[in-house]
Amino acid sequence: MKTFHCQCSNKVFFLNSYCTNCERALGYFPRIGQMGALHPASQYLWTAPGLTPVGQTYRKCNNYAVEDVCNWMVENDDPDPFCGPVA
Repeated sequence: MKTFHCQCSNKVFFLNSYCTNCERALGYFPRIGQMGALHPASQYLWTAPGLTPVGQTYRKCNNYAVEDVCNWMVENDDPDPFCGPVA
């Protein structure tokens, strides 16, 4: 199983949606194949400084935001509310 690291250096795994050490929300960014700690950009938008492009915002997949059964992040300008296959 591939492991990742939170910004606090704690080891996190693909299925995690929060860090058990610092309790930050985590998200999977499919376009780059990485997990990252989420930083709020607004009420429903997030960034992942040091991991994603500066200024790029993301929202949680609808299944993450509403049902809490996903941890994938969707680029804010993507019209699909759900995560999907990577192009």
